[in-house]
Amino acid sequence: MILRARVVVPIRQPPIPDGAVLQMATLNGARALGLAGQVGELARHAFADLIALPFAGNMPDLYRAIIEHRGPVAASMIDGRWAIAPREHERL
Repeated sequence: MILRARVVVPIRQPPIPDGAVLQMATLNGARALGLAGQVGELARHAFADLIALPFAGNMPDLYRAIIEHRGPVAASMIDGRWAIAPREHERL
């Protein structure tokens, strides 16, 4: 009987920049679905779907804050209509 051992060596990958992760979830996701120019971006003739998240940090931390956000959204727009309207005192 021959016994073979298999050794698995983990490969360390460099971290993916936060901006690239956000692009994968928006622009690249739309391209993969054949919906580029329609979803995944804020552009003329694209569907008006968006969310606003509360953020009081510094601009260099913006992408990380979006990726790690776990609370409620401040506002949500679907097809150009507010599903969750922004409150008067909130600055968007």
